[in-house]
Amino acid sequence: MKNNHQSFKENLINEELKGASGLLSLLKKEHEALSNPQTSAAEITSLATQKEQLIKILEKVSQNRVAQLSSADPELLTPPLKSQWQQLQVLAHDCRQQNQINGIIIHSTKNFIEQTTAILLGKGPTTELLYGSSGKTINQNQARTIAKA
Repeated sequence: MKNNHQSFKENLINEELKGASGLLSLLKKEHEALSNPQTSAAEITSLATQKEQLIKILEKVSQNRVAQLSSADPELLTPPLKSQWQQLQVLAHDCRQQNQINGIIIHSTKNFIEQTTAILLGKGPTTELLYGSSGKTINQNQARTIAKA
């Protein structure tokens, strides 16, 4: 029979499992939206807002669990906490991986848009990378005449 302390620990992990599972589901929706050219900017912004809110909640839940249950707690190596703890670790890994994939899509799309805009503005591609005070790359393309009338 479980004691109250073990049930308390199970509840802490279960609460974090629910949050991580919800985040993974949202990250997958975001991936689908980013991969679909029909998706509007408003839809992507809405998903990003939802993701930010869910991450804030998950951070609080995680901080609460860390305050109450150390990852070095020996009970995490005994059933049923062991299986819940492993599930949480797998979910955290999956969330991190899906978020990285989404980030790659966003970065690639941003680069494509910047290159397309530069071409439309008559600027040539540059291989020189310059960085501004914010640490972001600065496009130093020089205006190039495509044709003269």
